[in-house]
Amino acid sequence: METRAWTPKEHPRLFFSKGDLENLRDKRNADDIARAAWIRIKEETRIGMAMELPRESSRWEWDTGSDNQLNLGAIATSCVRAVSCLSLSWLMDGNESHARKATDILMTLCDFDFWTSLRFFGTDYRLPWRGTLETGFLCQCACLGYDWLFNYMNEAERHRLRTCMLYKGILPLVQDWADPYTRLPLVSHIKPWGN
Repeated sequence: METRAWTPKEHPRLFFSKGDLENLRDKRNADDIARAAWIRIKEETRIGMAMELPRESSRWEWDTGSDNQLNLGAIATSCVRAVSCLSLSWLMDGNESHARKATDILMTLCDFDFWTSLRFFGTDYRLPWRGTLETGFLCQCACLGYDWLFNYMNEAERHRLRTCMLYKGILPLVQDWADPYTRLPLVSHIKPWGN
C-alpha cells in the first residue's frame, strides 16, 4: 500500500489528493463505469445549481410541515449532495460558477443559529439536544466544502466556515455524545447506536 505524505496546507486531502484528481480525470474518460458515475455527478451538479439557497425556519418539524416546509434533516441531506457534487466539479474542471454556488450554500448554512432543529431544545424532549443526525450531516457538508473549495474560498469565508463548524457542529456533538462530563444521560434503549 502506498503511503501519502501531505503538507498541512495541501487541499484536497480528506478523500483524495491532487494526484488522485489526475487519476480521476483520466479514468472518467477511459473507463465506462467511471464515465457513467461522472454523468450522474453532472446531473446532481445541475440540480445543485438550480437549488434555492437553504432557509432557516423556526418551525422545522421531524417531518415535512403542512405548508411543505422541509425539515432540517432534508435540507442538510440536499446540501450535502449539492455541495459535494458542485465542489467535485470545481476540483475536476475548474468551473467557478459551481464553486461559487457551493460556497454560497455553505455561507447560508453558517447564517443558521443552530445546526439542530429547535424541537430538540426541549419542546419534545426532557433534555435539550444540540448534536443530532442533522448536525452530523451539516458537519459533513462543511468539511467537504472546506477541503474541496479551500483554494476557491477567500480567507474570510474559510474562517467563518471553520468557526461555524466548531461551534454549531463539532462541539455540540462532542458535548452531547462523547464528553463524559456533559453527555446526555440517556437510557440504553434510546442511544443512537444504529446512527
